[in-house]
Amino acid sequence: MSLESHVLNASQSRRALSAFLLFGMLTSTLGAFLPAWGYHLDSNFITVGNYFLVLNAGLLIAIRASSVFLPRIGIGRLMVSG
Repeated sequence: MSLESHVLNASQSRRALSAFLLFGMLTSTLGAFLPAWGYHLDSNFITVGNYFLVLNAGLLIAIRASSVFLPRIGIGRLMVSG
């Protein structure tokens, strides 16, 4: 059994928890970068909110795109291109 078929045949709960972990890591990374960029010095919450909104929109677009491209090119190439 190859790694690609093992990943694609994982249980629904395992895939959901993996996606939840990845989403949490991406969101926390943006939250860690904001103080380094100096956004704690002024109160421009609209800009900070836009960063999180664009991050979430990008993740949703990536999910839709991966469901189209995954059967065509395989998980290995999709992960490398991502």
